[in-house]
Amino acid sequence: MSAAAFESLTPQQARTILAALAAAAAEPANAFTWREMWDAYARAEIGKLEAPLTQRAMGGHVVRLLGDRRVMETTSAVVRDYRAKRRADVIRGGCRGAGGHPSEKTINNEVILLLRLTRWAARQQPALIPVDPLASINRADVLVPVNNVRLNVVEDVPTKPLSLSTLLASAAPLDRAMVLVAHSSGIRRREMALLQMDWIDRRERLIDIPPGLSKGQRDRKRGRTTVISKDAIEAIGIYRATLPARAQTAAWVFVNARRRIPRPLCPDFFTHRFRVLQKSVGVDGPSGPTWLHDLRRSFITLARRRGTDAVAVMKLAGHTTLDSQERYHVESREETLGIRDRMERARAADLQGLRYTVERPEVA
Repeated sequence: MSAAAFESLTPQQARTILAALAAAAAEPANAFTWREMWDAYARAEIGKLEAPLTQRAMGGHVVRLLGDRRVMETTSAVVRDYRAKRRADVIRGGCRGAGGHPSEKTINNEVILLLRLTRWAARQQPALIPVDPLASINRADVLVPVNNVRLNVVEDVPTKPLSLSTLLASAAPLDRAMVLVAHSSGIRRREMALLQMDWIDRRERLIDIPPGLSKGQRDRKRGRTTVISKDAIEAIGIYRATLPARAQTAAWVFVNARRRIPRPLCPDFFTHRFRVLQKSVGVDGPSGPTWLHDLRRSFITLARRRGTDAVAVMKLAGHTTLDSQERYHVESREETLGIRDRMERARAADLQGLRYTVERPEVA
């Protein structure tokens, strides 16, 4: 349309044409789907993130349930519908085919990913979508309150309600080795599944975990050294003696001896095995039944309670930030008493040093 023809239009006609032109210009962005969104985000950002496999798994659910929907049509109702569909999903997989439904915390993480994706797309240069359609969403409408901090701590003291001695009272050699290794070293179940005999320094009671096993980006998984107890090393020896001869020479600590060629056990095996052990004992903690991962939490909590610096514990456990201490470290009255005792001993030492200086001043 020429300028002269446009000027001849009535104001209402001009507004109608301008609105149509604006809608046509915005159409490519408005047609942007969640599938296209995830593809763009994965190409640009996944390599920069911690736990990229977890991110990709969440993205897979987003594509499965929202893939062909236009991003700009996403509302709080759409997010709630996503949440309902994920809640109905059945989890299957792993070496033991474990079943169940996604936890509310897992779905919360995926909803937070949705919010992050729309914000990211709107801020790109050039923008992938005209505006963030979820910018004004009330997070309370789409996120479910969950208590993600567990309080179960497996204590060393036998008189405690939830203690090592209770868990191990009638444990088989494999169970005893599994529990003591996890409790005294804080290693994750995958690290325990792949743990090799020559990673353990029996004399110094240390475990050297090589790079590539911990959680994190594939090319940035650092190795680390953690501790292991004398009891755990002895339990490993007793367990290994129960294996068939062909399995006793295997490199891994925990061996799938049923196979003709021995292989390491699957991480899911340890979860299932510990669940059976816990049910046989029947002792719950403040957060209900004890989980295998509570042994790792216990390692962190007990180390902090006994005065180990938070940074040192972070390195032993293989965490990358101190934020994890808030989730894993369960504060207790015993820890507060320990802090009091250490402060009082330090104060007494300072006063003793001052008294010595006053009583025996240096001679000029």
